[in-house]
Amino acid sequence: MITRVKRFPYEALDDYLTKLCFINCCSPITLFKSILKSRSGLEHTVSKYMFSYKDEINLNEFYSFIGEHILLNINSDVQRILGPFSKHLDGNLEYLYKKNFKFCPICMEEGNHYLFHQLTFVDRCLIHKIPLIERCHICNSNYNVYFNFSKYRPYNCPICNNNLQENYFKLSAVELIHHNYQIKPIELNFPISKDLSCLIVDVNPCNTKSKNIFPTAGLAFINSYLISGKITEKADITVLKNNDTTNYNIDFLEKYHLNCDYLNLKKDYSRIDLSALSTIENAVFDVSKIILNSYKVKYLPRNINRTNKNYIIALQNIFYEIIYSDKRISKEQYAFYLWMFSCIFRDKLGRSRPIANVSFLVSLYEQLISFLFECYSNNNKQKIIPASILELAYELIKFYLFEYFTYLLRLIEDNYANPDFIRFMTNNLVEFDIPTGPAFKVIIIENEKSFEIYIFKFDEDIFEFKNVNNDTNSKTLFGGFDLMHRNKMPIIDT
Repeated sequence: MITRVKRFPYEALDDYLTKLCFINCCSPITLFKSILKSRSGLEHTVSKYMFSYKDEINLNEFYSFIGEHILLNINSDVQRILGPFSKHLDGNLEYLYKKNFKFCPICMEEGNHYLFHQLTFVDRCLIHKIPLIERCHICNSNYNVYFNFSKYRPYNCPICNNNLQENYFKLSAVELIHHNYQIKPIELNFPISKDLSCLIVDVNPCNTKSKNIFPTAGLAFINSYLISGKITEKADITVLKNNDTTNYNIDFLEKYHLNCDYLNLKKDYSRIDLSALSTIENAVFDVSKIILNSYKVKYLPRNINRTNKNYIIALQNIFYEIIYSDKRISKEQYAFYLWMFSCIFRDKLGRSRPIANVSFLVSLYEQLISFLFECYSNNNKQKIIPASILELAYELIKFYLFEYFTYLLRLIEDNYANPDFIRFMTNNLVEFDIPTGPAFKVIIIENEKSFEIYIFKFDEDIFEFKNVNNDTNSKTLFGGFDLMHRNKMPIIDT
């Protein structure tokens, strides 16, 4: 068996293994039989090699079989291609690594498939400048990205069994070995960045988008940053690094919020320090002021705090007055009321009202802090949350809150003449939970002095509106109220 063959720079590990099978005129099950533990059918990914494979193998024996220098070279190539994104590779690769196999037909004719072909932000071969192919030319199905150790032929279409080797490999086994040692290695000059790290964060509390989907504008940004070494836009948010420590332990993060009865008159906080949570309250108040300055909104809630039980009653009375009186209200004002109601602080068990759900703000805040702590904290042993992490989470919360208001406003602007739609949306927001909302992917670029935050928004989805009668004269419920005598909602176009 020939198991030591020259590897090209940037050549993918799956391609290297396929080449070994091709040279030895055997299937993977024959070549790697000694390291195959079971045909489990499960997919695995080794992030540092950008390698996905199926079945269960003995990794230690597999690595010794391939050769340490080959694996070190692959890992070095991955870091060179992904630059600062390789710092948090395990999490970032979920968004950077394409789950379907992509290839360049010219590279495949030469018997090569490269690491950068599988990147989500690369749609053209970096060598030949032609579009990459993702589908079988016979049945138009996607190829599998993983290497199957127990399958007879790699690079097979899972539907029609078409094999890329038969269509593209024009060399014999001997010619391929000779070709590997004679052809000049490719030369790609990836820019060297001075940034310390790049981290991708999913901000999607409503789960309106699949987690591994990335906005098109975000992929273009990553391509420009890693391939051309250019950042073409200004950061949405800049957070200066702060070396201060806090009194908060990551192990007790949930306890800071779990036992808080925000809307009942419970004022004894001697047992739990809740000052970290006040940043959420500050964020709601700060964003409220921005909304007031930007839109025709006159109502500013005051004394937003954890013990203001009357706040829910006040908002309920506002909705009641809108529905049963002849008072007219602007779209912006109504959106603001819905926004405040859905941002109300509740404890994590929803005990503020009989039907109340958990506040998405508290859950989102905790998720952001936990994720950022895992990625950025240099004090993992003591598990103390750095001040910079709380500041990053706070700024992301503020951004999401404002975008959530504009999202609600757009829904009302598009449907204010349809009372059934408004009823349906209000009922879900007031009585249950936010059924939909904006979703973002965030790229945080860390340098010596600050965190530069770039936010990429998905295209808006159409609000799901099923089984709702569009007859404006029908008897409906609006936020729990009877609308039998109301033919049209008094929301005016401004």
